[in-house]
Amino acid sequence: MDIVVAAGVICAAPVFNDWCRAQVVESYLDTDEYDVKLVDYGGYLHLAGTSLRQIRYLCSTCHCSLNS
Repeated sequence: MDIVVAAGVICAAPVFNDWCRAQVVESYLDTDEYDVKLVDYGGYLHLAGTSLRQIRYLCSTCHCSLNS
């Protein structure tokens, strides 16, 4: 990644020729490497920062009401 990623950040990581969500658990800034927890599959990987991708979320609020 082009930015410093702190522990707890959710990003995309390459897994099995696809992308899955990963949560950063440890940052090694001197080598630009990260330990990540695979959110969808379980397990952990040690990856180079260049292989991680940022996930952008669009936030909106929804006002709902329930009919009784």
